This record gives sequence, structure tokens and C-alpha cells, in this order.
Amino acid sequence: MSTIFIANAVIIVIEVLLALIVYLHNTKERVNLLFLALVMSVAAWTIGNYLADYQASYFWTIVTYVASVAIFYSLVFFVEVFPSLTKLPKTVRFLIHLATAILVVLFITPNGLLVQGIKPYIGGIDVVVGPLYIMAPVYFLILILVAVFFLVKKFRHSSGNEKLQLKYMTVGLLLSLVIG
Repeated sequence: MSTIFIANAVIIVIEVLLALIVYLHNTKERVNLLFLALVMSVAAWTIGNYLADYQASYFWTIVTYVASVAIFYSLVFFVEVFPSLTKLPKTVRFLIHLATAILVVLFITPNGLLVQGIKPYIGGIDVVVGPLYIMAPVYFLILILVAVFFLVKKFRHSSGNEKLQLKYMTVGLLLSLVIG
């Protein structure tokens, strides 16, 4: 077994166990459910990304992209409720739901509009993007900006423990964006 596989497996197990512990601590809390969704999306992305390269697989490439959509989608709604609730405007909420649904449908439908195929090479794959692929990075950027906007807004109006939680959340988000 390769070192990359072992490292990925260990990371996935740790992140899923952590998410399950948090969720099972109080299954009625929306924040716990959204944390679970966020972490499971990251786990799916990690698995899909590894298998897309390892197996030179179009299927796992699509799993990786759909998991990416789920990561950003669940991130925005996690930021909405963590550490305290700050409601997104109804129009923003509707547009996020609509854009997410459209993007997922376009990714899972083999129409070539977002992803036309893959080109394997030794050690990985290159994705052949379709004419509407630009929708994905624009979607990711907009959702990151919404999440950051709400983090900054919450940070400005918080104090004490809540402010500390927001600092940790921001550091984790920045590390994920830089490394991931």
C-alpha cells in the first residue's frame, strides 16, 4: 500500500469519527448536522480525488466535483448557524439552493457541459472541461465570499468564547483553502 493511500485513509477515518462524535452528542442540533454534512463532504471529496487519480476514473472525477459542491454548500449553512444563528436573506438562500441543484444536475448528467472527460497520465488525470465549466469556480468563489462575509459580520458582533470559536473557524477555513 502506498503512503498516500494510508495517509488518506487515516485522515478520512479521523474526520468521520470526529464528525460522528459531534453529531451524536446532540442529534437535534442543526449545527451538529451541518458539521457532519460538511465533514462527510470533505471525506467524499478526499476519497473521490484519490480514486479519480488512482483508477483514472471519470466516475470518481464526478464524485470529486459533486463533493466539492457539497463542501461549499454545507460550509455556507454551517457558517450561518455556527457559533450562533445569523439568518441568510431568503433570496440568497433560494439562489444558493437553485445554483447548487443546477450544478449537481449538470455534473451528474453525462452531457459534457461541465466535464467532457478525462485524460489519464502517469500518476493522475487531467480533466477535459466543457463549455459551462466556468460555472463551478464562480459558484465556489461566490459561496466562499458569502461564508467569509458572514464570518466577518459575526466576528465584529461577537465577544468572549464566541469570538474565539470564530477565530478557530476562520483559521481552519483559511488553511483548508490554502492547502486544499
